[in-house]
Amino acid sequence: MIGTLQHIVSQMSINSDTFTFEYGKRGYINVLEDELLLPAVIYDTESIFNLTPSQSGFIGEGGRAILSFMYKSELEWTPKQHYDNCIEPAINAARQFISLCQASELIEEISVGDGREFINLLDKNTSGIQFPFSIKLRVDKNVCVDYTPADNCQPVILTINGVAVETILSGTVFPLKVTLDGTQSGTYNEATDTWEVESEPCAAATYTIKDRDETTLYSGSIASGENLNQYIENTTVEVNDSSFADVLAQGSINIQVVNTENTQKGSKVGSDWLLPNININKSDSTLIATIPSVKDYNVADSSVSVNGNAYASVKATDSLDVAVHNTESTQLGSNNAGVWEIPDTTYNIYVNGILNQTFNVPTLKNETINITP
Repeated sequence: MIGTLQHIVSQMSINSDTFTFEYGKRGYINVLEDELLLPAVIYDTESIFNLTPSQSGFIGEGGRAILSFMYKSELEWTPKQHYDNCIEPAINAARQFISLCQASELIEEISVGDGREFINLLDKNTSGIQFPFSIKLRVDKNVCVDYTPADNCQPVILTINGVAVETILSGTVFPLKVTLDGTQSGTYNEATDTWEVESEPCAAATYTIKDRDETTLYSGSIASGENLNQYIENTTVEVNDSSFADVLAQGSINIQVVNTENTQKGSKVGSDWLLPNININKSDSTLIATIPSVKDYNVADSSVSVNGNAYASVKATDSLDVAVHNTESTQLGSNNAGVWEIPDTTYNIYVNGILNQTFNVPTLKNETINITP
């Protein structure tokens, strides 16, 4: 492990800085620090190292390595100075270390745990970052004899996703087929120790929104596994081609059709709302005319006649004062049951200055007067 780590660190370079590699317990490193060239990568030898035997005859090597990436710092520095001059470059160094390990033929697997920053560590004052790494070295040497199972070896229980599917006798091979829609599929992912099968992505779904007349309002597609919110626009209500109101989709509106006295008027006829006709009446309710609602109507003038002879015309609802008088402009007559009646004329007949007789004659009537001496 030490030799492999030293080899990786020797390839590192950050901002033209190369790194010293040291290993040992912290106390030893602290004593050694006066001679330590910075920047440096320190391997804590109290880390865990293990060997992993396998049935193939190989012994795997690996373990948990705690590495500190450090730069020289000063006691009087502010936290920002520590970060800019030491911690950020140390993080970049750790990134480069991981990249070199991933590309190295000496290392099969590497993973990293949670790191921690440190400031003014050790007597020489160093700042940087420390990470725990899990490293599996690549070993290609057969270091043990071929494995032959004993007669009394227990069988292997094969489980898939936690479900036991087969009991396999020790030393035998069980041919397991993984299929998708009847076709053998999938690949083995050694890093996760799983057999991964990926199906072809499902085709996008299409949607169509229509009204009751089968008119398409909205259409489109939805990717497989996705959601879509399709908002239905409000409906504009018009009255006689004039915009009246907006109504929410599948909502309703009650349009009040009233007159100026707030009396509801009209009824539905076919697809129209019809207002009733209006009757134009005389004061005695005698019908003059029937006209459509909300329509201007001119009432004809009234004709005035006197004794059957045309006299004048009067605008509807206007009045006319007919003057009835004699040639001396003395007004005559009075209303008698709807007839303007001129009173009789009284005549006094005198003979030689002596009243002979008195009688009444209808005004303007020719009458013969008989005088007896």
